[in-house]
This record gives sequence, structure tokens and C-alpha cells, in this order.
Amino acid sequence: MYALGKTLTYGVLGAIVGLIGHGIMSVAPGQQALALLVGALLLVMGLATAGVLPDRWAMPSRLTAWMGAVLTRVRGAGRIRGPFLLGLVNGFLPCGLVYAALLASAQQGSPVPAAVGMLAFGVATLPALGLVAVGTDLLTPGRRRWVTRAGGWLVVVFALVTLWRGLSPPMMH
Repeated sequence: MYALGKTLTYGVLGAIVGLIGHGIMSVAPGQQALALLVGALLLVMGLATAGVLPDRWAMPSRLTAWMGAVLTRVRGAGRIRGPFLLGLVNGFLPCGLVYAALLASAQQGSPVPAAVGMLAFGVATLPALGLVAVGTDLLTPGRRRWVTRAGGWLVVVFALVTLWRGLSPPMMH
């Protein structure tokens, strides 16, 4: 139920960015501006996750507090409804890979293909999330911190590629 809720949120977000992308994709400067904005956000989040910037740069503290309160409330909503609601809410948590997938979905320029792409992304993340859930219990806190920071550097790489796309002429994409 958790995975269904999270994947459903990704699908809705995909439809929204598909609508936005429809307008943006009609002009090359819009594509570049979107890539620069997303690239800059990814860069800040990646550097914060990697430990280069303070943690508060990864997610503003007010948003963190609000999301924590919402997650606490939905966690106790019942055996089936609770995990589903938790997944719905968790789909909104900031994540560099989700942002990259949303950017790709926005470039579809239509809500239906963008939503389908994000639904596929949600399903494709399930095996990795399962491994992470099992694997983190096996890691020491030091190793977990190392894995988190390595993930931050991966987001930095995605950010640099996205920024390069925003800075390069449209025909280079």
C-alpha cells in the first residue's frame, strides 16, 4: 500500500509537470531556464546531502517539521490506510532522483505521457527501495552516513548534467 501511494503521487506530479512542460517546451529559452532552475536546486540538495553544505540546505527546516508532523499523523491511520497515506505524503519529499525524473517528464510536453513516465519511475524504484530498507539495518551508522554522502555526490552529477543542458544550445540536447 505504501508503494501504491508513493507511485500514485509520482503519477499526479508527472501529469502536473507535463502540463507545465507543454507551455515551457514550446520555446527553447523556457527549456533552458527550467534546466538551470532544476539543476541549481539539485546541486544545492546534492552538496548538502554529500556533507559539503549544512543539512538545512537539503530541505528547509519548516518543511521538514511540517512533513514530520504529517507523517506522524498518517502513520497511525490504520493497517492499510496508514501505509497508503504515508506513501502519498512521502511522494512529495524532496529527492534529487525524483526531480530528475520530473524534469524528464516535463520534457514530454503533455500530461498523459509525463504521468505514465512517472508511474513507471515509481514502479522501477520499488526493488531499490526494498534493498535500501533491508540493507540499512545491516549497516553501521558510519557506513550509512558514507552511503548517504555517496548518494549526494550522485545527485551532484545529475545536477551538473542538468546545468550543462541548460547552458548548451537546444540542438545539443
